[in-house]
This record gives sequence, C-alpha cells and structure tokens, in this order.
Amino acid sequence: TNPNGGHELAGSLALPNQKAAYAIILLSGSGPSTRDADAFGHKSFLVLSDLLARQGIAVLRFDDRGVGKSTGNHQLATSLDFATDASAAVTFIRQHKELSLSKVGFAGHSEGGLIATVAAANGADIDFIVSLAGPGTSGQQILVDQSYEIQRLMGVPKEALAQSDKIQKQILRAVAQDKSHTELRQMMLAAGMSQQQVSQQLTQISTPWFRTFVKTDPAPYMQKVQVPVLALNGGKDVQVLAQPNIAGFKKHLRPNLLTAKIYDNLNHLFQPATTGLPNEYAQIRTTFSPQVAEDIVA
Repeated sequence: TNPNGGHELAGSLALPNQKAAYAIILLSGSGPSTRDADAFGHKSFLVLSDLLARQGIAVLRFDDRGVGKSTGNHQLATSLDFATDASAAVTFIRQHKELSLSKVGFAGHSEGGLIATVAAANGADIDFIVSLAGPGTSGQQILVDQSYEIQRLMGVPKEALAQSDKIQKQILRAVAQDKSHTELRQMMLAAGMSQQQVSQQLTQISTPWFRTFVKTDPAPYMQKVQVPVLALNGGKDVQVLAQPNIAGFKKHLRPNLLTAKIYDNLNHLFQPATTGLPNEYAQIRTTFSPQVAEDIVA
C-alpha cells in the first residue's frame, strides 16, 4: 500500500532458492506499464527478473498504479507521484521476512531511472540504484534530442530537420514556462502545423505527467543521492541518448558513487540493434541483453 494516496500496488516477487543478499525493485518507463513491461511483443521486466533471480537476486516488479491489478489513477500521476510508489515498494521489501537482511535497490528503466533518483533523494531507504537508460538531463532536453535523432535517422532532409528542431524547442520551452493553451495553439499554428496536428499535440502536452516531465531536471535530485549508482545506456538508444545523459550523471553525482557504461550496439530496450529506431523493437528476437543483466549482477 502507498500511504500517499492509499492505493494498492500489485506485483510479483521472484525469490531465489538461496538467501538473497540483494533485492532489486524494477521501475518502469513512461506510459502505463504492467509488471512485465509488455511492449512491442516483449516482456522486458519478466525476462530481466528471470535473468537476475537465476543469479541469486530477489526481484520485485509491479503494475503501475491504475494498471493491471494495481489501484489508483495513472492518468493524473507524475514522475514525482510514481516516486512515492517506488518508496512504498521499498517498505514492502524491508518488511518481508525472507529479505530482512538483504541490500535493497532500484533498477529503473528510462523514466524509471528518474523515479529512482527522485525517490532516493526524498529519503527512500535503499542501498543502490541501477539506471537503465535513465535521464541525466531535463525532460525538455531529452524530448528535443529524441525528436532530432529519430528524424535524422529516418532521413529527414537537413533544412526540414533544422526547422522541426527549432519548433520543437520553442514548444517545449513554452510548456516549461507554463504558457496557456491559447498561447501554445497560436505558436503551433504560426509554425505551420495543421489544426489536427495542433489538437493532437495539445492533448498530449496538457497532461500533468507531460508538463511535469518537461520541467523536471534530475540534477538537484542527483546531488542528494548518497548511494552507489550504476548508469547503463545503449549506444544506439534514440529515446534517451547515451552520451548527453551519461554526461549528466557524471556532472551531478558524486564521482565516487558512479559507475557508468555504454553498450555500443544496444537500443533503448537493451536489445542488439541496427539503427536503434523504435520500429525495430518488435522485430528483434532478444528481449533484454544477458550481458547487461550479468553486469548488474556483478
């Protein structure tokens, strides 16, 4: 139960055959997610949980609030709210009779990495963090970089790419400044977007989650983290670009706490990839790189 809201989170706890020295809580990325992180024909968290449990690590994965068997409202929640769910999961593990002596930590994927950092900064009783393609820069910067890189790889001409990048930066800057719907609509129409495109964009950016994500900078939270952090990114990740986000971890975390690694051939889901574009995710047979799981265990 999360006392901050009173909703209940439903999940699965994988316990190894022997006494677990470590317990990891998996935290999902953006969008409604089940405990298995079902997406693109894969169940990333189910596979990762199995890989870790086979190496003697206890793993808790849970349905996001308002998803699957968990209660609560997902649509009204932000990254900061999800951090309280993560803390509730820590309390559950700490009180579990099989895990009373275990070291407990988060492994957060994508936005889950930010959630882990926020929860740790806010006092969650953890011993370590594993960031799997987690944000090291602001949500605003992540979305700008993501849009640019995906369009670039899809072959958008340079001039059109530059224009799209300019518009994207203007819109996200306006969102971060809490500009009104009317101002945003006028800005989008002036940029040449159709009425339909404007309506679609406004629907997305008006959610509490989006506005909070755009405005959230992990830096002040990272500066409060006092536990070891393993930051892992795929070199072919086009959603949370490896270089700028790992640079953010290096800049804002205490140097003695950070271990970072970039896997040249892996995408955002930690699959071996050719381009890294999202349209490949469902075509790749590997769900989660066993090498990454081994590095987490080590």
